[in-house]
Amino acid sequence: METKEKTTVEQKTPLAEVPVPPAQENVGMMPRRTLVLILLLVVVTIGLLAIALIIPNVKSPLIPKPAPAALNYLQTKLSFSTPISLGVNSYSSDVIIFSGSNKITAVQLEIAYDPKVLTNVDIKPGTFLTSPVVLLKKIDTVNGRVSYALGINPSQKPTSGSGTVAILTFSTLPGITATQTAINFDPKTDATAVGYAQPVLKQTTGVLFQFGPTVTP
Repeated sequence: METKEKTTVEQKTPLAEVPVPPAQENVGMMPRRTLVLILLLVVVTIGLLAIALIIPNVKSPLIPKPAPAALNYLQTKLSFSTPISLGVNSYSSDVIIFSGSNKITAVQLEIAYDPKVLTNVDIKPGTFLTSPVVLLKKIDTVNGRVSYALGINPSQKPTSGSGTVAILTFSTLPGITATQTAINFDPKTDATAVGYAQPVLKQTTGVLFQFGPTVTP
């Protein structure tokens, strides 16, 4: 018997397309944009370092610094003359003024002395200011302070130069053992001049009064 071969026609069904994932970037590789940024930062850093190294070696033109304002108006000086004897235990000392170019209108004297050594302290105008007006006169015999101010009359002209602005008189206490004592100007001492709203006093100099044994009357 003949065996009939059955021809089986197999219909090939199309295979379903399997989605292929997109190619992934290699993890070990750096993105191009990041690489460009890093290179740019390196270039900028190198440039800044070069500028920092070059600039200090470039000599810039010297710019003169403005000189501090000179206090040329401070020219007046005050000092005591060496005390001279007026009699037994009695003395006087001139208050000397040197005004330079300052034209003096008024002077305020604040004088300190030791009340345990000096007594009978008094003060009067000198000849530097013509017919001055006494604005203040106070003598504190307890604390040893003299406050004395004098100035010119409104009708008078200010004075410049040097001379005696005031005369201080005093006595030494009888029976004291001291043989010297200081007479000084306090910081409130000052002077005024034409053309300046601020005081014009530059310097004060006190005196160390040396004397012999006091005599008891």
